[in-house]
Amino acid sequence: MQVETVAAKPLALEIHWNGDLVDRLELKWADSAPPTPNPGPTAGKLLEALQRYVAGQRPEWPDLPLDLDALPPFRRRALCTLFEKVGFGDVVTYAQLAEMAGSPKGFRAAGQAMRHNPWPLVYPCHRVNGSSGSLTGFGGADGDLSLKQWLQTHERKHR
Repeated sequence: MQVETVAAKPLALEIHWNGDLVDRLELKWADSAPPTPNPGPTAGKLLEALQRYVAGQRPEWPDLPLDLDALPPFRRRALCTLFEKVGFGDVVTYAQLAEMAGSPKGFRAAGQAMRHNPWPLVYPCHRVNGSSGSLTGFGGADGDLSLKQWLQTHERKHR
């Protein structure tokens, strides 16, 4: 498995390749992930989008070679719903996401889908909070809730 890292301070994305597919992205603080010199074309496009995101602009994520079909059906549906319906700077609860994805009682499944999101930031799981609005569960940056808080604050500021 090949790994490339792109960084736009304060964020970095590690791109884990499985052949021609992006197996997963790991969202990190840039200080903990040195960038890959001369990234490939897809990583370069991802870097451009990350730079726009950090600058407070809409990132326009590139069309990445992802294997969404490898995900369990509800996880895929939850991620696609999140991507399509929860905009930049918006936040929903796990219960709201589950309802939007067609499973009104599936808030725990929505939480698991976000926790196991293989492509954080591109599929913005940081926009989903607990029922009280609290920052709970974050799969990015090894569960670093300060990163989730930074992402939400950053998006609200640049809405």
